[in-house]
Amino acid sequence: MHCRLAALLTCVGLLAAPLAAQSPQLLTFTAMDFAFRAPPTARAGLATVRLVNAGTKLHHVQLVRLGEGKTVRDLIDAWRARDPFPAWAVGMGGPTAAWKGQTLEATVVLEPGRYGVVCWVPAPDGQLHLMKGMFATLEVTGSAGAATLPKADATITLFDYNYQVTGALSRTTRAVRVENKGPQTHELVLVRLAPGKSPLDAAKWAEGGQVTDPPGEMVAGVSGLAPGRAAVIRPALRSGRYALVCFVPDAKSAAHKAHVELGMMKEIVVQ
Repeated sequence: MHCRLAALLTCVGLLAAPLAAQSPQLLTFTAMDFAFRAPPTARAGLATVRLVNAGTKLHHVQLVRLGEGKTVRDLIDAWRARDPFPAWAVGMGGPTAAWKGQTLEATVVLEPGRYGVVCWVPAPDGQLHLMKGMFATLEVTGSAGAATLPKADATITLFDYNYQVTGALSRTTRAVRVENKGPQTHELVLVRLAPGKSPLDAAKWAEGGQVTDPPGEMVAGVSGLAPGRAAVIRPALRSGRYALVCFVPDAKSAAHKAHVELGMMKEIVVQ
């Protein structure tokens, strides 16, 4: 009897192991003005990245997988040269953009390697938060294996220079897949617009250092995703008008204008 019970428990354990492997680890990053309180290590595979904004400014978490021998300092130098995602820097996503007191999450698949954790939201003086010391390093070890993102109710596809929404976004939407099918890195900032405001107002406010009243409520989003990468977010949607905006600098133009300046903004209505 004891032998049968032991065999049964062993069998159940073997069957449950793949399911447990799919459960995402939780990585919490606390943002301050201007620093991160961040975990130093993580395991490869499925991860829910939580951003807790304990600062007074708008912040986000941008995860960047660094190439062999590269450091966050190299990434800062690239940003100074307006080349935020050179070939050796892979945008892996993260939650964006949280206002003070807000908590946002994004679920991603992490591959092993060294990561830079940065916030490149602009300050009122024009400097990016990254330049003010808002960065950290994350070491990801192990193997991602066959980790896959959770199922979603709708999909928002990013490309040059627009968004495509597949499936209805409504108050009952629980999970949204965000995937980049463009040839360069893109992001999604989802803003519930205030009456009379437009996606252009949201863009001007963010790029102007957020010194005036915001044009709406920051709801959810995914920071820069490299081509072919995806993430899942769980926005708390209410009825209203929403702006979808991308602020990543363009890699194809010498001026490196933000994608929003090239028309990468969209307005949708949630019923």
